[in-house]
Amino acid sequence: MTLDNSTRIEEAHKQEALSFILHNIDQMYEYGVESDIISDEVSDVTLEDIDRYMNKISVDQDSPIKLLTVNATNIIDPVYTNDIVNDFQAYPLTPISFQRVYFIEGGSFAIVMLPIVMANGKIQIILQPLESSLSYIQNEYNKATGKRSSGGRMSIEDLKKKISFVKFPKQK
Repeated sequence: MTLDNSTRIEEAHKQEALSFILHNIDQMYEYGVESDIISDEVSDVTLEDIDRYMNKISVDQDSPIKLLTVNATNIIDPVYTNDIVNDFQAYPLTPISFQRVYFIEGGSFAIVMLPIVMANGKIQIILQPLESSLSYIQNEYNKATGKRSSGGRMSIEDLKKKISFVKFPKQK
């Protein structure tokens, strides 16, 4: 009797953890209210795996959330990173030098996700509505969306002025 190779087993565990994260994002988006917080641990994934997965679900629209966008930023101020750890009673493996924050938006709701590596080696995933997140996290969201909205996008009127449209005479 041969056992399945360990790589496939590891990949299955990793996918299970990532699917768990997406399920909780979808649940928070669909049913979450201002005071809700989801905090749970996942194993068999790294912060890099989570980052790649968040980019993937945004690009591939792998969620029932309509108009899904994911923005991310790093909070590097030690005062704020310590506040995050203390506020959510998360006890990381080592003092964190930065905290990655994901802003997950749909057509009608925005969620904040914070992955924190814990002392036991697992990653604690914290999800909460943007409105109830810490004020400096909301400020980071405003910076991220400000960059997005002014990131070189033109209005339709400006685009029409810039592009020459060819008008064909009507056929008889």
